[in-house]
Amino acid sequence: SIKTHERVISVPHMDPASAPSAPAASFPAAISVALALVLGAAVVVLMGSERRTAKNLDAYPEAIRDGLCFARYPQSVYGKAKTLIFGALFLVPRLSIMILSSVIGFPLAFTLTTIGLDTIGLYVLRVQARVWLFCLGVWYIEETGEKPSLPEKCVLVSNHIGIQEILYFFTFYAPGFVAKEGVSKAPFIGKIASSLGTVFVKRKTNSKDTKVEAKGEKKSERAGNELIEKFATAEKLRMCIFPEGTTTNGEQILRFRRGAFLPLAPVVPHVIEFNGFVRGVNFDPHYTTVLFMGYAFGLMSQPYVRFRVRFLPKITPKDGEDAGQYRDRVQDIMSKASGLPVVDRAYKHKKALEDVITSGQVSEEELYAIQRAQLIKRGGGE
Repeated sequence: SIKTHERVISVPHMDPASAPSAPAASFPAAISVALALVLGAAVVVLMGSERRTAKNLDAYPEAIRDGLCFARYPQSVYGKAKTLIFGALFLVPRLSIMILSSVIGFPLAFTLTTIGLDTIGLYVLRVQARVWLFCLGVWYIEETGEKPSLPEKCVLVSNHIGIQEILYFFTFYAPGFVAKEGVSKAPFIGKIASSLGTVFVKRKTNSKDTKVEAKGEKKSERAGNELIEKFATAEKLRMCIFPEGTTTNGEQILRFRRGAFLPLAPVVPHVIEFNGFVRGVNFDPHYTTVLFMGYAFGLMSQPYVRFRVRFLPKITPKDGEDAGQYRDRVQDIMSKASGLPVVDRAYKHKKALEDVITSGQVSEEELYAIQRAQLIKRGGGE
């Protein structure tokens, strides 16, 4: 007992033999073994799932088998955690810069074009497009190959994998595009688009069938006919067209449509790719089967997006070559330069895959397993 300030505090006697024993040394080892078994089982299950997918691909709906060139790569838990962490750092600042540049840039460009300074107004928009690229993670643009000098009349073509290439072409070339006729009547935008030589295509709406046609070859043919007339009358015209007709996941090139080649004008091809993209870890930068807002926020939540443009030599039509032959030759050159196979797919296959995903007929994990199996089958590795 200890006597302190007239109070007696009793200190119980502790027998060393009766003290609680320390945790057994084998406990951490047991935990390690258990974790190893769980991870091993997970790997076996995943590998087994992949083997089953590779063997039973025909058992899946046709929309999945035909739409793999549009399928996105889902992120792992680790990848999603990275996106959340970097999103907390980058999303708000980038979104703020994008909004602020728009609030300043659009009114300024509108004012300049209203008072007749179209060239300066267009330059303001081109700078803003580069700011948007920056906000979407494209800090640096890697350009390979010799950049060709553009003739007075030409068509710029590339594969189509996202919205970044649209901003790229507008920033560095300011070409005309193909747009719906209604765009020509929009204030400010219509004037800028017209000054660039944009081709405005009437979209037939007599029936549901013609609405679907507008997404296919007939729309391409109508745009091509408008292009023929434009190139015949314009002294200077540079158009940017994505002959695939829609975006893909960057692993194939869709069979080109004829519309861009009907004028038989010189073609300046570009190959676009997101180099350094790690499947399953990075947010997939390809714009396909995803809502736009989720796609934009995902891009802004990455530290950076590697964007590469490969320049190919200018191509001109040969004597006696028609639009179909010209298209096939350009497509073959781009396929060989990029190492990507050409597949006979179109927007309708993309839409069918989107419907399958939305209806829950296939999970992200199943789709990912199918993609990996197809890559291995083609010799593309993991």
